[in-house]
Amino acid sequence: MKENASHMLSKKIFSTQKISLIERSAIIEKKGNDLSLMKKAARFSWNEIRKKYPSSKKWLILCGIGNNAGDGMMLASIALKSNVDVKICYFFPDKIFTGCAAEIHSELESLASQNTLKIIHHLNESILNDSDLIIDAIFGIGINRPIDNSIKSKINLINNQDAPIVSLDIPSGVHPDSGQIMGAAIKATMTITFISHKLCFYLGEGKNLSGVIKCSHLDISQRHFSRVTEDMKIINESYTQNKLLRRKSDTHKGNYGHVLIVGGGPGMHGAALLSGESSLRGGAGKVTIFMHESHRSLINKARPELMLIFSNEGINIESILSKVDVVAIGPGLGLDDWARSVFKHVIKSNKPLVVDADGLNILSEKNFKREDWVLTPHPGEAAKLLSKSSVEIQENRFLSLDKLKDNYGGTIVLKGNNTLIGNKDYVTNICTQGNPGMASAGMGDVLTGLIAAMMSQGYSQFEAASVGVEAHARAGDIAARRGERGLIAGDVINEIRGCVN
Repeated sequence: MKENASHMLSKKIFSTQKISLIERSAIIEKKGNDLSLMKKAARFSWNEIRKKYPSSKKWLILCGIGNNAGDGMMLASIALKSNVDVKICYFFPDKIFTGCAAEIHSELESLASQNTLKIIHHLNESILNDSDLIIDAIFGIGINRPIDNSIKSKINLINNQDAPIVSLDIPSGVHPDSGQIMGAAIKATMTITFISHKLCFYLGEGKNLSGVIKCSHLDISQRHFSRVTEDMKIINESYTQNKLLRRKSDTHKGNYGHVLIVGGGPGMHGAALLSGESSLRGGAGKVTIFMHESHRSLINKARPELMLIFSNEGINIESILSKVDVVAIGPGLGLDDWARSVFKHVIKSNKPLVVDADGLNILSEKNFKREDWVLTPHPGEAAKLLSKSSVEIQENRFLSLDKLKDNYGGTIVLKGNNTLIGNKDYVTNICTQGNPGMASAGMGDVLTGLIAAMMSQGYSQFEAASVGVEAHARAGDIAARRGERGLIAGDVINEIRGCVN
């Protein structure tokens, strides 16, 4: 496969169902069976393990009964020929292997009869402690229901020992699509996956259990991948660079739109100011902030490039709405009568919107649906919008995103670790950048202003949200080079300019 094709595939993430279609298509074309792909998977696994753990000499390979076990047994065959001391523990010794796994199992049984391979029938702490590497080939992507208590206890025993654990395809016990733990799951130090990255590497608990991820497409031609639509795309700096073109020399501020930030209720002016400054740094031509009258003393303290309008009557906003291109409502808005009055007038306008923070909290009480807005909920706000708990949102973020799209329309930015950007007309984007230091006040306000700036410059809601999320996360990572603890929203604003040029 050409390098550029492999690079393109590395950004695409497919569901389990679609991975099976890709695999089956490749096998049919070759008029073969799973064995050829298992051999490639095992050889790739062997090479990656030897690079990562070159001194490991005593392997324990844990096998279930499906194709994942076939991958494990094929790897055992390679390791044995390279003089590694290999033990295999069959998790379901009373089950019968089928297909290619049965063929490999027969070969290994022959080696066992010659005392070349040791078969373990009862897993215990002593056997685990005697191994310097553990290979997890128990379930792979085949799991579709909670595991029973006897297997749970074995998985907990495995996780409590000191040797590194390498999972083949995905950590056993993790749902391949949602990333949920199906009762108990292996905590891998490295996962060697095949054909495509899996959804569970980015969703639910799967992202915390996979360790270092290595992927092989197993030399499957790109045309087999092209026959199905990916479920998610990873966006990174190249995505933003391809969208943000160099400006023409004869340009002026009117070409880049006028953003109105609506927020700053009593006692909460900071959020609106952060959002406004972020919009300026993101390239908006002009930015106006509409905030409560109580902040009028700020007129000489705010960034002078921002235009400030103060009012204690929401109705005053109507004349301003006619003069702007994009409205971002929510940063520091509050939930009082003033906030609700302002929200009512903004929501009735025909201006493209970005809705965040208290704007989302007010929206959760309404029954509005629009296609020209971007909603940017964190898990708690998403829970209110869907009448769920935050835990339910996080258990299946992909499904939560779909429900938000269905219920509210437009583009949804489901914030958090691995932020998702969804719209019914596009493949979902995922941003894997960002860091824990960004869990501090004002970060969401900065993102709101940045997305509004991109919309004011003519990008579609989905593109603006995707570029805004990526640039915001990358700015956060640059700002965190001096340390994550103590990172504040203003630090991220200082890095935005470099991330959008």
